[in-house]
Amino acid sequence: MWKPSILTLRFQSNSNECSFQQKFGDEAALNFKWAIRTLFPLMGEVVALPLWISRMRTKPEDYLTVMAVLAVMGFQVLKILLLRSASGEICGIYLPLAVAAGARIRFLRITSLVVLHNVLLLLGSWLNFGIETCGFDQEMGENCGFLSGYIIVQQFAVTILVIFYAYQAERFARQRFARDTASEAMRSQDMDLLQGMFPEEVVTHIVKSFGQRRHKEGGSEGLESNERRVSSKHACQDQGVVTVLFCDICDFENLVATLQPTELVQLLDRAFMMFDRICESNQVTKIETVGKTFMAAGMSCSKELSGEAGITADARNTFLSAAHILKKVA
Repeated sequence: MWKPSILTLRFQSNSNECSFQQKFGDEAALNFKWAIRTLFPLMGEVVALPLWISRMRTKPEDYLTVMAVLAVMGFQVLKILLLRSASGEICGIYLPLAVAAGARIRFLRITSLVVLHNVLLLLGSWLNFGIETCGFDQEMGENCGFLSGYIIVQQFAVTILVIFYAYQAERFARQRFARDTASEAMRSQDMDLLQGMFPEEVVTHIVKSFGQRRHKEGGSEGLESNERRVSSKHACQDQGVVTVLFCDICDFENLVATLQPTELVQLLDRAFMMFDRICESNQVTKIETVGKTFMAAGMSCSKELSGEAGITADARNTFLSAAHILKKVA
């Protein structure tokens, strides 16, 4: 799913490909804004203005591709009108390098752009000088007809360099995108696992505390040291008077001896999920599950009702949850 095609560099999954194109386009737009404002402070603001339009923000790479094509075609017109010399040919040869650096567009698009540029460059040279050809040993400054061999070699070298740069840049960008997306998916799975084991408040406190300590230490110490420092602090909150529910699975040792591991895990999973649903329906907060023991506490109503009314409501909800659990497993 994450392995791109060697030729086109596309991901096999359409959703992953669309996500990458959007992220790559956003990064290309930022790079283009910085480059155009640095080179042309006043005109750069005008050129980059369409990227603030909502429709352009969703597909910034399309706008950058159009601007790159206009730059290539505009240079050809300028070269025919004002730069009818070998210097103009040299500038035209190295133009794709500036376009590739300023407007980061994907490999296939930059390849098509370079091909278009080379065709226009050869066509413009033919219109300027005629159809006679020059040898490799003649000076490139001589008006001897078509492009000299020296310039053709430079044009070919720059074409290969730009295509290779675009290919490698997109390949590394796709690898980074795949790595970051996989890391984010694993982080989300870890959070789901923690939230299934502990209350959300505890998970949020631990994650926040862990991030703050890593930020303060600046990553100077190892991960084990950070985890040890975080785990040494208890996430405590005063909930006042609460009603605690403990539920143990009877004859658990005999079940462990008789059931297969997968069957035992499935049994615990079904039982604890049922306990979770019952407690949630009665506003009872799950605390933890350890082995055969399920622990929950009635403390939700104490936050809404003051005094004895909240404590009584929590006790009643906890008792109803316990009775409902016993009725289900009877």
